[in-house]
Amino acid sequence: RGAFKVLSVTDNLQKLDEGNIQCGTRPRQMVWCTDDCIVLYYAISPPAESMRHIVFVGGPQDDWIPYHYDTPVHLVSEWDGCRIVGPKKTELVQRVPASTEAIFSIGNCDPPAMLCYALERYEKGDVCAQESLRLIKGDLAEAVETCTEAARVELEPQVVQSLLNASKFGRHFMATAPDTSRF
Repeated sequence: RGAFKVLSVTDNLQKLDEGNIQCGTRPRQMVWCTDDCIVLYYAISPPAESMRHIVFVGGPQDDWIPYHYDTPVHLVSEWDGCRIVGPKKTELVQRVPASTEAIFSIGNCDPPAMLCYALERYEKGDVCAQESLRLIKGDLAEAVETCTEAARVELEPQVVQSLLNASKFGRHFMATAPDTSRF
């Protein structure tokens, strides 16, 4: 119980993935979250306890993240994630975009993360900023584009401003002007 399979309806019902969340009841609701994650909502009534409302978000490698709620919720599939609607608040669950992950993942030394670090050092008057830029000189165009893309999908205004500043900072050190046709 609790096992399910994801099948492709366009490819002769080929199995794309399968998962198991070890739950003995059927979910009240199941929706897609982007193109490769599933969100399940369970309302479970354990013996001698009040109703528990649990939302599971699962991805391609059978990794499940539980979210616990005190009240009933309703799931709404969106093109960029899943909206969890409750009586007092609404939340949006979405996959972390690759551009955001390339900058903010812990211990990351990818060019976009190094560009943001270089700007941070520069703003503090640290001479290490130049060394950080030298390390990513060959990948500076990619770093600038990734910072711009991450700013495009970010929701927090301060983070958007910081990412755009890093992109602008990196553009000053590029050998050739970036392609601005995307903007």
